[in-house]
Amino acid sequence: MMLTRGMITSYKVRVWHGGKVELLHTWVEQEEEEVVIRGGVSSAFSSSDSDESNEWRLQGISGDSKDCVQMELRRSDKKIKEIELKQIISLRENTLSIELFVTNKGILPIKLEGCSLVSYLTVSTPEATFAVGLEGSDFVETRPFLPRFGEVQGEEDKDKTGFGGEEESNYKQLNEAMSRIYTCAPKSFTVIDRVIILAYIF
Repeated sequence: MMLTRGMITSYKVRVWHGGKVELLHTWVEQEEEEVVIRGGVSSAFSSSDSDESNEWRLQGISGDSKDCVQMELRRSDKKIKEIELKQIISLRENTLSIELFVTNKGILPIKLEGCSLVSYLTVSTPEATFAVGLEGSDFVETRPFLPRFGEVQGEEDKDKTGFGGEEESNYKQLNEAMSRIYTCAPKSFTVIDRVIILAYIF
């Protein structure tokens, strides 16, 4: 894990054949004179300041390796000082969970866009990968964007979404590039890889 970025870069689990499989996908990019690690799991927040000026800091670690290990990270925005973010990462035998908390200590309202976690999963091939459990869910097509937070002001950007639709199948094959916001969806769904026989539950 990269603490200052709040990024989990590796998570391995035991599978049916007794071995271990890496669930997260990461890669390295060269940016000017700096080598940057991308992928894994991280919270999708940004502001007008750079990520480096808004680094996560370790608040504490609790638990034990038998039951659960929890790590708490916190981050304050350099420009909007009234906003504080907290991230609690819990590692158990078969699960990795992340909770996000946003605290507004000021008197002005704030807006959250795309408050989420970005996950890069390791799969065998797109043809073998399916999202299960989204049948009947409403969605709108949208161009990819990086979520941000800030004080409410001005008009919202209305040119973010395209046509809408509804998932007709309970098995959505993930073999094409797409960017969607599900406006009505179940609380959880599963991503299945039929080659390595692995399921991710969200």
